[in-house]
Amino acid sequence: MSLQFVSKVCIGCGESFRTSNNSSKCYNCTLAEITRGAAPEEGDFNTAGIISGTLTALERESLQRDLSAVELGTNSDGLCGCDSGVGYRSGWRDDDYYDEDEDDLYGEKCPDCGEDLNYCTCSDQQTKFFNLFAGCRNNPNWYDYEFNVPEVSVEPTKRGFAASHAEKCGCGAEITVDVKEC
Repeated sequence: MSLQFVSKVCIGCGESFRTSNNSSKCYNCTLAEITRGAAPEEGDFNTAGIISGTLTALERESLQRDLSAVELGTNSDGLCGCDSGVGYRSGWRDDDYYDEDEDDLYGEKCPDCGEDLNYCTCSDQQTKFFNLFAGCRNNPNWYDYEFNVPEVSVEPTKRGFAASHAEKCGCGAEITVDVKEC
């Protein structure tokens, strides 16, 4: 069914507008009437479009699809948030499901792998951490240190100390590295 729009003059502001439901007020005046001078809320915009009759057929169809999706607890893209496209919650992907009882770890990152703590498996492996201190035997002014280094990063950190010593001190002496478990 195609919408039939007619041109009218708004009784609120005197501007001309097109409406599909013979409304006497334009979108802006309808929105102002709904909100009564307060800041509009999300639903007020849709309500003003419906009441004023200014929504196009495509906008009405999109709005109806979105409202149906909200009613069903799904999304308007595939309507069910699933791969199969059939039924509510059938075939939901794990990442689409929200468990209200799950601990809220939003934004927290694992210090070992940098992964979101909700999905990190490092804590299952009981990673050990170490503090590393490096010094030069010939030059007491050269030293380096790193704190809370995961066990898998100890050797690369030692190599980094050696490279830093060669670059900054350049004396050619072997450095000493003290490793202490945290």
